[in-house]
Amino acid sequence: MNESPLLIMFHGFTGNHIEAGRLFSDLAINLCNAGITTIRFDYRGHGDSYGLFDEAFSIKNALEDSEYVVNYAIKMGFSKIGFLGFSLGGEMALLTFKKFRNAINAFVLVAPVLSAEGPRSNWILNQDGYRYSPFGPFRLRDEIIGEMKVNLMHIADEINVPILIAHSKDDEVLDFRFSMEFYNQVKFTDKQILLFDKGGHIFYDYEVRQRLYKEVTEWLIKRLK
Repeated sequence: MNESPLLIMFHGFTGNHIEAGRLFSDLAINLCNAGITTIRFDYRGHGDSYGLFDEAFSIKNALEDSEYVVNYAIKMGFSKIGFLGFSLGGEMALLTFKKFRNAINAFVLVAPVLSAEGPRSNWILNQDGYRYSPFGPFRLRDEIIGEMKVNLMHIADEINVPILIAHSKDDEVLDFRFSMEFYNQVKFTDKQILLFDKGGHIFYDYEVRQRLYKEVTEWLIKRLK
């Protein structure tokens, strides 16, 4: 049995285990200084992981990657395990939670995907006969666009562990009101929501970042240690 509490961190779409502005790296430093071990990883086609994005990434593959990491943590014998999901990582954490709910002790959602229509389609037929839609420096396959249309609000009824949700009101990517609705729907009594007036999707403001690190760390200390 590993007595150290563990937080598994699920990154966002086109992100990585460091995340924008070192969001994950700096949060992990705060947590480790508080005695909480962290695991950060990259989905296939992201960060340092295997494969080109337009060939390797899918919601199915990202979920398989997430489940593999959780199984690894359980085999390592960690006594208390928490999840933290940012953006698309919130979706991955929630879907993974459905399979491992009896092994999870705390849940943090940061600007999570809870209800989304997915990226807009602008198809280009390539020479191999596949349809792609450009997404910044990336391309999304036809079937991936369909996978990214999602509504996870019903999972709020299944939450049976302490949960913390953090979101900026000026998030330009995901509407914070979905986080509020999800929070209100959670029946488990140990729940908390942090709403920031500014920060955008990636919590770009320094003071907001510092408060986020502090609040998340202190909240997890009380639930995992």
